[in-house]
Amino acid sequence: VGIHSVDDLMVQKRQVIERTTGTAVLNAEDPRCLAMRDHTSAEHIVLVARNAAHPAITRHCEAGGTAIVIDPPGADGKLCVCNSAGITPLLALAEIPATCKGAAFYNAENALFATAVAMGLGVSREVIIASLRSFTMSIEHTPGRMNIFEGLPFQVIVDFAHNSHGIEAFCEFSNQLPVEGRRILVLVVGEGCTLSGIEASAAAAANSFDYFLCRDRDPAKLEGRKPGEVAALLQAGLMKNGVPADRIECFHDQAAALERALEIVESGDLLVLFSGKFYAQTWNTLEQYRDALQHDCIVH
Repeated sequence: VGIHSVDDLMVQKRQVIERTTGTAVLNAEDPRCLAMRDHTSAEHIVLVARNAAHPAITRHCEAGGTAIVIDPPGADGKLCVCNSAGITPLLALAEIPATCKGAAFYNAENALFATAVAMGLGVSREVIIASLRSFTMSIEHTPGRMNIFEGLPFQVIVDFAHNSHGIEAFCEFSNQLPVEGRRILVLVVGEGCTLSGIEASAAAAANSFDYFLCRDRDPAKLEGRKPGEVAALLQAGLMKNGVPADRIECFHDQAAALERALEIVESGDLLVLFSGKFYAQTWNTLEQYRDALQHDCIVH
């Protein structure tokens, strides 16, 4: 109630910080998050940033605070603890499986926050390092989120990206992957069917793939739109951003889009499936396809 802007939303979100008495973890690179320092009685404030040289990190550490940073910044950097004594590396981003050797930088950011929270809870550095090294983006650990399916003559990734921000982050990662053939995407939008949201999602994906299979939302979540309308709007958004019409197909559901994707994908391609809540069904279909392929039931 009464939330009409990002600033209004942050007032609500900072209620967690307002009630914290132990350790508060804040994003030093977001001015709104950083301003929450003035609204907490936490005994310790740990800042997080992708760059150890960020001015807020420098001031915080010089004043005796602690920060979790990446140094040097970028995929080749290390996750480090920074304080008045200097910078202490914990491990390289490439040693964290969830970052895919540093390419999935958004997961490097997630590792920063997880480390800061764990340290605030008193978890030892040894346990933190061991945990980061053992956590993978698998169907078991992170179902539906950047799950890499193995055992096929082409690359397959199942992901949950459902808005323009998530799609941009995923594309930043997938663009770094070596792909011999085409890049094929099953595209869908998540919560919210606003025209601006659909167009932004299409724009975010347009320049990163060669072929698109746009699927409609779940019939129960069309939010007033007609069946097939969301897929058609995604198609229009892609074409608006330069994707030729003959490189786009539309489908009413995930099963049909996935079936078509498996018909056209070839050895050496990259197939990305934005599956939403249908990740389990998608994974099961991939397993059945792989089993059939291994038994020579599919000629490819």
